Amino acid sequence: HEFTAYNLGVRANTSGHVLERWRAEGELRRLPGQEVRLVFAFGTADMVLEDGQRRVSIKDSVANARVILEGSMSWGPGLMIGPPAVQDVNFLQRNQALSGAYGEMCQDMGVPFLPILPELAEAELYMSDLRSMDGVHPGAAGYNQIFHLVDDWDVWRSWFA
Repeated sequence: HEFTAYNLGVRANTSGHVLERWRAEGELRRLPGQEVRLVFAFGTADMVLEDGQRRVSIKDSVANARVILEGSMSWGPGLMIGPPAVQDVNFLQRNQALSGAYGEMCQDMGVPFLPILPELAEAELYMSDLRSMDGVHPGAAGYNQIFHLVDDWDVWRSWFA
């Protein structure tokens, strides 16, 4: 299949940052008459603690995600991938709670959702890769594991049937 993929991720951007910029950045890459499919994956930066508080509450993160997904529906099919595992146990638990909240929201909206955290948290290669990096971002081996989780997902595969 011929397609062009754009990763619009910016390190440390919260769901609020994504909400502010996704549409404008997407419009720059959209070509008239071209089919568009959107994959959203964010939220970990929301769960970072600043002064003992999450940068963005789970409630606000879910509200931001809902607005993003509602706005993207007119562009074409979309899906969402949950936040990944991180090394710190408390941070991992915050990401786990956010992933569950995103999953419920996506189910309510009829948006396919892939929770990757549970499998990654149990994958020794992934967790080892995190430890060799900064504890939040894996190296190539870890990103390869994320790729395989997405690539094995029936919803993703149906896009290329």
